[in-house]
Amino acid sequence: MKKQLFAGVALAAALALAAPTAASAHPAPSSHTVSYTASDAVIANPARGFYHSTETHYLKDGTGYEPLDLKTLQGYRKEGVTQILREFWMEKFVDQKRLDPAWLKLVQKDFDTARKAGVSVIVRFAYVQGGDFPYNPPYGDADVSTVLSHIAQLTPILRRNADVIAVLQEGFIGLWGEGYYTDHFAADPSDPGTLTDTDWANRNKVVAAELAALPASRQIQVRTMQMKQKAVGVTSGTSGALTPTQAHNGSAKSRIGHHNDCFLAAPDDFGTFLTDPLSLDQDYLAADSRYVAVGGETCNVDAPARSSRVPRPRWRSTTTATSTATTTRTS
Repeated sequence: MKKQLFAGVALAAALALAAPTAASAHPAPSSHTVSYTASDAVIANPARGFYHSTETHYLKDGTGYEPLDLKTLQGYRKEGVTQILREFWMEKFVDQKRLDPAWLKLVQKDFDTARKAGVSVIVRFAYVQGGDFPYNPPYGDADVSTVLSHIAQLTPILRRNADVIAVLQEGFIGLWGEGYYTDHFAADPSDPGTLTDTDWANRNKVVAAELAALPASRQIQVRTMQMKQKAVGVTSGTSGALTPTQAHNGSAKSRIGHHNDCFLAAPDDFGTFLTDPLSLDQDYLAADSRYVAVGGETCNVDAPARSSRVPRPRWRSTTTATSTATTTRTS
C-alpha cells in the first residue's frame, strides 16, 4: 500500500513538472495606453436625458403605420438626444390574438432604424388612446388572454433587439396603456380605482410575462408605485424599496422601474402617488430610483409640486416636450 501511494505521488510530481505553466500556456495579453484630451463639449449620454416622443398606429384595415425615419433620428443625435419613446398603437389587434406578420416586420424595421441611427428606444405597446375627459366605459382595451398572447408573440422581437431597448413600459392595459381606465383589468370598469385580488392577479400576469419576454439585462416600467408594490409583494415607504444587496440580483423587484406621466402635475401627480400620506409613495420612489429606470413626462405643471419634489427621484429620461416646464436628475 505504501509503495502504491509513493508511486502515485511520484507520478503526479512528474506530470506537474512536464505540464506547461500558466504563463507559457497563456501568454500575457498585450496592452496599450489611450490618452484622452479634456473637452468642454456636451457629450450625449446613451439611454439617458431627454427623449423625443414618436408613435405609430395599426388600424383595423392595416393602415396607419408610420415607420421611423433614419434622417430624423440622426437629427436627434445631433441635438444630443440619444433616445426616443416609441408608442406602438395596436388598434387592429384589440380583439385578435394573432399578430399580423406584416406588422411584426414593421416593428423590427423600426428597431433596425433606431440601431442604425444610434438611438435607444423606450417602448410601449397599447391599444387605445383616450379622448376628451371624462372617460367612460367601454374604453376599448384588450382582455387578459389577448394581452398575454401578444406579449408571447412579441418576445422574439424584444429579445432580438434588446441592445437598442432602453426599457419596456408595461403598456397594454387601459387608455394610453397606463393601467387605469380599463375594461378587463378592473372588476367594475366604471370604478377603475377599486381593484380586486383577481384584478391584481391579472395585472401581475402581464408584468411577469413582460419580464420573461425580455433578457435579464432589461427592465420594465410601471405607471404607479402601487403597481410595482403589488407585483413584488412589498409595502410602500423606504422599507419596501430596493436595497443595495437586492439592486442587481436579477429579481423582479430589481427589474421593475417607474414612469410618471403626470410628473409635477399635482401633489399626487394625478393618481401616481396613492398612499396616505402621499410621502410614503414619494419616499419609496426616491429610494427605489437609485437602482431602477425612472422617467416620464408631465400633463400639467403645478408650482408647489415642482418646487418641493424635483430633487428627490433620480430620473433617467423625460420628453423634450416638457423640458421647459420641468427639471430632472439622471443617474
